[in-house]
Amino acid sequence: MRTVAIKIDVDTFTGLKKGVPALLELLEDFNIKATFFVSMGPDNSGKAILNIFRQPGFLKKMIKTKAPKMYGIRTILSGTLLPAPIISEKGKEILIAIRNKGHEIGIHGWDHRLWQDHLDDLDRGMIKRQFFLANKNFEQILGEKPCFYGAPAWRINELSLSVQDELHPLFASDTRGNSPFFPLFKGKKFSTIQIPTTTYCLEELINLNKNPDDILLELKEDKLNVLPVHAEVEGGVYLNWFNKFLKKIIDKGYKFKMMSEFREGKNPNKRGEDSPLSWAFFLCSTRSRIKINIGLFFMIIYKVEELTIVTDKDIEKVINHWVKQGWSLDGIHFVTKEGMHRPTMAFILFIKEEKEAVED
Repeated sequence: MRTVAIKIDVDTFTGLKKGVPALLELLEDFNIKATFFVSMGPDNSGKAILNIFRQPGFLKKMIKTKAPKMYGIRTILSGTLLPAPIISEKGKEILIAIRNKGHEIGIHGWDHRLWQDHLDDLDRGMIKRQFFLANKNFEQILGEKPCFYGAPAWRINELSLSVQDELHPLFASDTRGNSPFFPLFKGKKFSTIQIPTTTYCLEELINLNKNPDDILLELKEDKLNVLPVHAEVEGGVYLNWFNKFLKKIIDKGYKFKMMSEFREGKNPNKRGEDSPLSWAFFLCSTRSRIKINIGLFFMIIYKVEELTIVTDKDIEKVINHWVKQGWSLDGIHFVTKEGMHRPTMAFILFIKEEKEAVED
């Protein structure tokens, strides 16, 4: 059977105010019900600019994806030169409209930027507060408790999974993979079933210089298919592309489901005991930016080469060696000692895309 779920992440104020209404209208035209994950708290998107200094290749990615055009100046400056609006409070009527039109709606964090950039710096109390604030606004606006969560930027760790388990959600979509599973991390089993994202998102394909329609190649018959969509992107400058893309999915014979319907035969409107699915192993993303997931359908892997003798020939030798093996240069970090002008060490970063899972 050919089925697919559309997972719509709403990361920003502009995404909720402009992107979601456009997507709701488009989905209504196709009679499609989707699953929305909404960031409920402050839109601090503008603070992403700091990643120019923290993450090699970030500026290149922003230029390649034409971020100002894709996300808009309001989003690029939000939380820096412009105040950070509380997303859910500024778009109450839109949140209600999502539910009233028959779509699922859950939580995509409180402060998306904080979670994405600093999750590993947050202690248990800080993580609990992120959930508490998001849940509070959700209940005040929609009059009910949220039944599912999706971590911002697919970032999780042992603490976030533990706190999430205490809330007993129907399911979560914090990861990327190819089938529903229960997480097992450092020997600890977690009880919230994960329904992972299974395909590329549009921005990733643009950044990789690939045809956005290649997402169609990731859809598999008789398998879990969860398509990630961003309200700021497919609900913005890529709305016309998304319209045509949905038609292509339908032409291939796929039917649309909401994500809760993939939760192994359970009533999506009721909480209950988890289905007897097998436990799966996976590794969470870490501050080192090495993201390896066991069971992933595709992934991005980073390699770091350390040089203690730094000359132009040594750097060229390392770069040429790994580029020939299919890796792409992602950046170079130099380390210098006080009073010295020449670097004493260099860290050369490479990136590589893999289509199959890797077990470590």
